[in-house]
Order: sequence, then C-alpha cells, then structure tokens
Amino acid sequence: MHIDILDQQGNPIEVCQTLPASMEALHIRGSLPFLFQGEAFRMLLQEFTGNGCTAWYNRFWAERETTIRARGDFPVLELRIGWTNELHGTWEKVPQSSLKPGEFNLTYTPHIDNTATFDRRKDYATVDIHIQRSILEEMGMTGATLVHFLEKVDKGQPAELSPHPQHCPSQMLDAVQFLLTNPYSIEAQPRFLDWTTRQILLMALEVMARPSHPLSPSLTTRDIEGLHAVKQFITEAFPHWPGQTTLCRKAGLNEFKLKWGFKQLFHMTTYDFHLQLKFEEAKKMLLENKESIRAIAYQIGYDHHASFTQEFKKHFGYTPSWFQKHGQL
Repeated sequence: MHIDILDQQGNPIEVCQTLPASMEALHIRGSLPFLFQGEAFRMLLQEFTGNGCTAWYNRFWAERETTIRARGDFPVLELRIGWTNELHGTWEKVPQSSLKPGEFNLTYTPHIDNTATFDRRKDYATVDIHIQRSILEEMGMTGATLVHFLEKVDKGQPAELSPHPQHCPSQMLDAVQFLLTNPYSIEAQPRFLDWTTRQILLMALEVMARPSHPLSPSLTTRDIEGLHAVKQFITEAFPHWPGQTTLCRKAGLNEFKLKWGFKQLFHMTTYDFHLQLKFEEAKKMLLENKESIRAIAYQIGYDHHASFTQEFKKHFGYTPSWFQKHGQL
C-alpha cells in the first residue's frame, strides 16, 4: 500500500517515523507514528492496529494556508470523526461533507484522490477507523440505508452512509477518548482496539439508523461545574498554560466536550481565555509604564518579545509600544 502526499505546488511532503524530541510528548503509547513535513506544514498520523480494523489519530499544523493532495490506489472504508476544528476537502475535485468537531460519517472511496485545505495557524485533528466490510455484517444492523451503502461498496462506487454528518453521542466521544489514552499493555492492545472500535462503530450505526433524531451534545450540571473549575484553574495557573490534557482531567471531560462546552458556556475557547488573561495583565503593566516591553513579554509567559508583539497586534490591532505611548486613546 503506497500513498503520495503533495502540497499545492506539487512538492512532496517528506515522511519519517522518528519523531523529533519536541514532538515525543505527542506520541501515543502503542501507536506507530508517521510524521509528514513540508515547508510550512506538519502532519502527525498515529496508527493503532487491531484484528480487522485500524484506527488513526491524525493531527495537522499549518503555518500558512495550505492545501494538501493525497493519492493512493487502494480502497478505504472508514468511520470518519471530526475532533479539532473543521476540515474542508474534495474527492476527485468533488466537495465532500466537512466534519465539525464531534461529528462523524461512514464513507467509502474506491481509491484515494483527496485534497484538504488547512487555515493558517490552526490545529486540526481527526480520528479515522478503517474497517473491513465483514465487520459491518457482524454488527447485525439492518436497514435500507445500510444495504444501499454496502451495495455501492460492493460495486466499488464512492459512498457516504448519511448525506449529512451526524453528531457523536457522548458515550461515543468517551470511547474515542479512551481509545486515545488507553492504559493497556502492548500485548492487550489489539484486543482492546477491536473491542473499543466495535463499540464506537455500533454506536455510530445506531445513530445512523435514526438520522431524523441525531444525538446532540449536552451539558449536565456536573459538566458545567467542571468547566467553571477549569476556568478558575486557568486563572490560577497564569501565566503558565496548563495544556488540554491537564484541563480534561480537571474537568472530568473528554477533549471535544471540554472545547465545545467551554465555548458554549463562556463564548471563547480555553486558550482564548488564557490569552485574554495575558493581554489584560499586559495592558495593565504597559499603562504603568515601569517595565520594558521585553520584560513584560517575559513576565506574562513569552520567551520572545517579538511573538508577544505579533499576538498583541493581532488581538487589538495595534502594537504594545503604541498602546504604551497612547494608552486608551
């Protein structure tokens, strides 16, 4: 099985399986990593292999808007789950349904000829579970929609089980999160992967069987208490950024529900709230006019004052030096 990945200029994206020290912390135990790197683009794919299925946790970073094309002469039957930010792409130049975080669809492509567009300075993540057709039959699910989907698969025609993405129920999101943070030994992982992916697939098929009643995420009283605790924790940790993994543990929520719930409750992301604290403190210090911009940048968590200046201007539309001189005018 071979796949070519190119950027919008047709340049190949280099691939390696040895992660640099700066990315070692991102490697999930028991997975096989593939790091793709271009001039302004990185893609980390991590593969988990079971019996009859393969799961991939894919993360993408782009320094500037980037379009990537992937080509491969082999079929893919997969459950696609959006995890972080919304990807837009095509298959053979035909626009495909984009998945927002917490949405999924079951798709089949007879060969790979995909493009995906990544916005500047955005993180993206998806979870893809590649399955064999026989596993769908083992699920024992019936229905005209699934039968029609499998007929297309058998004919080698591209297919989506649903014309629109569906919402993942909370149990499905929890199962995916557990898959990505599993505590099992290397010997037990293939069985664990089989068991967990079949659970995820069964929940997806159950939702698909009643598409007129998609299951939307909801916040319980416990979730709301956890999100308020996260907000307080970010405030107390300032200027240090605790990281999403720590915040998930603090809230007792998976990554998607933490991000979605925080935005629903406070109308901003967790990191935007962290930045808001930084800039409020920076403005206070700039108005006091007792410290240099370099010293202020360092005190609020920036190693390089140029990065602070760039983000400050992006946030407010003017530089720290201008604000220090003119204040609130």
